[in-house]
Amino acid sequence: MIPTIWINIGLLIAAGFGLLLWYRAARTRAAAEDLLAGPYGADPSNEELKWRAALAEQIPMMKFRRDTIRDELRAAGFYQPYAFDSYAAFRNIVVGSTMLFGLAVALLVPDEWMLPAVIAAIALSGLSFSLPYAYLVNRMRKRKSEIEKGLPVAIDLLAVSLGTGQDLRSAISWVGRELKSAQPVIADEFRIVSIQAGVSNLEHALQQCAERTQTEPMNQVVRVLVQSQRLGTDITTTLKEMAASFRSQARQRAEARANRLGFWMLLPNIFCLFLAAAIAMIGPVALEFASARDDVAEILSESREGVETIDQPADQAAPETGAP
Repeated sequence: MIPTIWINIGLLIAAGFGLLLWYRAARTRAAAEDLLAGPYGADPSNEELKWRAALAEQIPMMKFRRDTIRDELRAAGFYQPYAFDSYAAFRNIVVGSTMLFGLAVALLVPDEWMLPAVIAAIALSGLSFSLPYAYLVNRMRKRKSEIEKGLPVAIDLLAVSLGTGQDLRSAISWVGRELKSAQPVIADEFRIVSIQAGVSNLEHALQQCAERTQTEPMNQVVRVLVQSQRLGTDITTTLKEMAASFRSQARQRAEARANRLGFWMLLPNIFCLFLAAAIAMIGPVALEFASARDDVAEILSESREGVETIDQPADQAAPETGAP
């Protein structure tokens, strides 16, 4: 048996083992299902959690990296205790699926293309390793942006509620209900704060909210609310000023993005105008130069022929003629 057949057998065994593992993971529901469903999806069974943990451990990860990803998962809105296992299992499934697809392609291509196909499969698997993390970072940034955008409205409603004589916990609960449809992210955070305040205390719940969201505006609001809770002071005016300040900062950020957009749009415009200008300015000159070059080449050819004719001997230049 030639070595190529052994390579095919090895690829078939690896593909079969991978398909078996994939079938077992899909049978217990894919790890990405709850991850993409949001922070309030249905809890999986114990058997499913065991398989997710097993899949998550297939590619080891250092402890500091685990802690970083757990913090980013919380900032992205995944508060389930099994969120990290779901993320790691989903990542490993993506990598394994890409590898299996590459191996299947390597089995179908001719023998001379098998090694490049295997190398391409390994490279694509390494690239797919970063796709779940890219999704996580994008969702985290989007959630932080939604929190910063909806926080001024929530602070205004909180100030109105406190101005009517409600206590801070009741005001937070009321704001969470009122913003459920307009600002669901802020509403969810306020609802969690209200639930945690009922279990422990309001100050601890507010600090947990600041740690979850990981946004500076929310940290400022939490510091003000915690100080008010400790000292018992009226913060209605302070909250209104903070809301106005956050709106001003959001307006400044929007103006900065608009200014940067003009600069980035300038680059493709310059490139397109440069091509048109090059065609209009250099094109005629290039055509004229090519035409003059042909004329000069013709003149030089005629001159060379004339010089060669002059340099010929007299007996070759004119044929002999007989006497009349």
